[in-house]
Amino acid sequence: MTPKPFFLGMSRLIAIACFAAGAWGLIVEGNLSAAPKPRPTPTPTATPAPTASPTATPTATATFTPTPTPSPAPSAPVANAATNVTMTSFTANWGTVTNATGYRLDVAKSRSFANDIIQNLNVFNVNSFPVTGLNPSTRYYYRVRAYNGTGVSPNSNVITVDTSSPTPTPTATATATATATATPTATATATATATFTPTPTATATATATFTPTPEPTATPTATATATATATATPTPTPTPTPTATPTPLLAADDFNRADGGLGANWTRPLASENNLVIVNNQVGVDVENSNNYAFWSADSFSEDQYSQITITKMGNWPGVIVRADGVQDRFYLGLLSGPNDYSIYRRWDGVYYLVARGTAETWQVGDVLTLGVIGSANPVTVTLYHNGNAVLSWTSSSQAEVKNGGSPGIGIFSPLGQALTLDNWEGGNIPPDTQPPSTPGNLVATATGVSQVHLSWTASTDNVGVTGYLVERQDPGSQSFVQVGTSTGTSYNDTGLAAGSSYSYRVRATDAAQNLSEYSGVASATTLAGIAASDDFNRADGFLGANWTKPPASQNNLVIVNNRVGVDVEDTHNYAFWSANSFSEDQYSQVRISNVGPWNGVIVRAQLIIDRFYLAFVFGANDYRIYLRKDGLYYELITGTTETWAAGDIIGLEAAGLNPVQLTLLRNGNPVLTYTDTTENLFGGSPGIGIYSPSGYHLAIDDWEGGNLGTLGILRSLGTLVPDTQAPSTPTLVGDAIR
Repeated sequence: MTPKPFFLGMSRLIAIACFAAGAWGLIVEGNLSAAPKPRPTPTPTATPAPTASPTATPTATATFTPTPTPSPAPSAPVANAATNVTMTSFTANWGTVTNATGYRLDVAKSRSFANDIIQNLNVFNVNSFPVTGLNPSTRYYYRVRAYNGTGVSPNSNVITVDTSSPTPTPTATATATATATATPTATATATATATFTPTPTATATATATFTPTPEPTATPTATATATATATATPTPTPTPTPTATPTPLLAADDFNRADGGLGANWTRPLASENNLVIVNNQVGVDVENSNNYAFWSADSFSEDQYSQITITKMGNWPGVIVRADGVQDRFYLGLLSGPNDYSIYRRWDGVYYLVARGTAETWQVGDVLTLGVIGSANPVTVTLYHNGNAVLSWTSSSQAEVKNGGSPGIGIFSPLGQALTLDNWEGGNIPPDTQPPSTPGNLVATATGVSQVHLSWTASTDNVGVTGYLVERQDPGSQSFVQVGTSTGTSYNDTGLAAGSSYSYRVRATDAAQNLSEYSGVASATTLAGIAASDDFNRADGFLGANWTKPPASQNNLVIVNNRVGVDVEDTHNYAFWSANSFSEDQYSQVRISNVGPWNGVIVRAQLIIDRFYLAFVFGANDYRIYLRKDGLYYELITGTTETWAAGDIIGLEAAGLNPVQLTLLRNGNPVLTYTDTTENLFGGSPGIGIYSPSGYHLAIDDWEGGNLGTLGILRSLGTLVPDTQAPSTPTLVGDAIR
């Protein structure tokens, strides 16, 4: 998979003072989570109606730029600063407009108002309005319009509001109540501590390899040898410790003991508002809707340390901490907020700073989340691992961001009723790493269009852990290789290349200590020749731009957020086709999927007026489909299940011929599914893209290319390259929603 580059740096610093249920998807300005708008549902019939009403597109368009009305309308009001700002609400204020009979209010999480919380709300003839149900420590924007019987004014100026941050004080009441209920916790702590003598303070077996992978789940089996191991540290480690006792390289806890407190081996840092407790041999919280932490205080650790847990329930959020202590309110935090949402935070003197966020990985119950930190002085590197693979990293930019000392631990914020838990903790020292990773193998380069080449290779291994890969390219006519990108997975998509040109590539692996592997073998590919258009979406958040047009089937908007394409309203169908150029009947469209979920993909032969096109998309890791959209209805043409898709893969769709039309779905340039359409015979139109993102999935795509098919596509349409032995199935009518 191809997440964002390994060393991300700190692209944006967001200070927040608490984690709250569902808040993390809203922290980054322009995030796509938004309340879904109603979706028109066509009447399903056995055969599609010859003409279908277009879906409610104009309403969604107003999300970005409400059209100003002519002069008889009132003048724009002046919005004033918000008052009564709390963690979850504020009061919006504005001045009076003389001829206005009422006002309309917009509230959003981005200045472009691409993801409105409140859209065009009629608040009647008032000059203030309470906005509630918000998230703590989150930035919001509001604007107002005046109206009367003749029209609506332009927008007012935009006001920025930052909701306040929770502090331990407000939660004191909840703590008292919950503690009273959980009185057994305090008593049980002493009992559990006394009973739990075989504390897994050190496991010599696991010390030799710091592998942040699922293998350390074997730690429970090592508990019986903990005492013997602690006494038997054979040779002094090169890392000095703050105490006279030898530093254990590993500690572990499977929490398999009586319900109650964690025990004497664990200590709460200052940031912990309430308690982590053992429930059914896992760790949960005694008070939900609060931040709860604990670090392993039974041993001392070096500066270079890691902490890892097993995810037992998906939610917002379980995680791990490193370099925590009982004196300074500072540590680094890695957490999981959803299946495609994971972050690194810096907790600093009562404030949380979001330093890195990822959305490309797909997490599930049973996965292992690990956070490691390396370095004693600036720069310090903090890396988050998914099942042992580095997927997110942050490097400090000044000494003021460096926390020294402390120990690894755990943390949970469990929204009310979610009962989030975690299990099988392990933490310890990261030993000095002088061993380079093994050489990446089986490098394959595949031209996926006139301007892109897709690379894939087999993973390297390392004694500590591979953190990424460096990709180098040799351009036509050049004698040398130059680094063109990085990847934390085993694939890379190279874009912006010249048509009909040959490129060569090589890859090498790196680890957290910057040890470099040997180069892989060289792989070459020649881009296709032909007429095509491309878009990498590397521009300001907002609309796609003048080159893109919505077909009638699009219920809302595809928008650019953080240099990728997502949707402004989830739980709706969103499409756009490239309208800046004209293409032949034989055309292709391809895009890189940023994450896997129902669903993102491409369209071909789409038009502005006629509600018809072909659609290919990835529905799940082993579920990919070709559909026909016709006059308000979707028809499933064919489904594939043998390929395993991952973030970073490129999905392509080719349409060749007029009667019949040969459709080919490609994964990373290789045909994996074909269908011969002998009945519908869609003609004309242009290639484009589409997304249906269920609420909370934040599906996204990137690096689009589309154009006329060259010789390669024509050969496929004739069956020369893709033998098609499957008879066409009868299209299945699936109504207005592809679910």
